[in-house]
Amino acid sequence: MFSSYGEVTSIEVIKDKLTNRSRGRAFIQMASDAEGKKAILNLEGTDIMGKIIRVSEVRYDPSHSTHSFSSKE
Repeated sequence: MFSSYGEVTSIEVIKDKLTNRSRGRAFIQMASDAEGKKAILNLEGTDIMGKIIRVSEVRYDPSHSTHSFSSKE
């Protein structure tokens, strides 16, 4: 879906540490900010297999470790 709006450079699916099952969240990196913004604009609120997805930009927070993410929710 995201590749329809530009080049996807990485995807990280967040998984439960105990069960290794998806927690229903992923971080998708696009090749450029413009492509990312286009994907957000077009995919936010999209129905995927009966579920409405939320798509937003993640901002890096240098006060957290390199393994942490901070998102506007």
